[in-house]
Amino acid sequence: CGLASDVVGDSADVVGKVAVKDLSKRNNLYKDDTVTTAEYSTKYSVQSKLTSGSQLVALSVKKASMAVAGEVDSNSTVDVTYAHTEQVTNADGTEVNEQVIVYEPDELKNMTVYAVVNSDLQTKEKAEAGGKTFIPADVILIANTQQAKELIGLEYSSKDNIHLLLDGTNKSIEVSGLSK
Repeated sequence: CGLASDVVGDSADVVGKVAVKDLSKRNNLYKDDTVTTAEYSTKYSVQSKLTSGSQLVALSVKKASMAVAGEVDSNSTVDVTYAHTEQVTNADGTEVNEQVIVYEPDELKNMTVYAVVNSDLQTKEKAEAGGKTFIPADVILIANTQQAKELIGLEYSSKDNIHLLLDGTNKSIEVSGLSK
């Protein structure tokens, strides 16, 4: 009874390579658990997903939206919208009403999701591979400089009704602003 053909049997097969999965001393090491450094930098690194001038912006997921956030994958496309309540009065100053105004800025449309992570900064795949239930805490977006400034501005202007609208669906994730 020998090892399966995809189990590493010789240390030469992994020396100088990068692990792409969590490794445990109690489990077999499979050939696809490691890649060359060149493969890693094109396929797995943050830089491979970022272009010049891009940065990552993490938005905290509100509790009521955790289930929907769990449906979002890396490379999903979302539109960021936000709303706030304004007090509206008549010309004579009577009858104060509240009006919710929704903003859908063009510069925050078609943003790419880099990852959805739990409070331990693990993706769904890593959490579940470790036997944990995945509870989304942050949605990390790839943003250009203008988008990052807009999102930071939302955080500091107290417009805390920020939503990520999932492309091609009517689902939305409420976020509380930038992750601390």
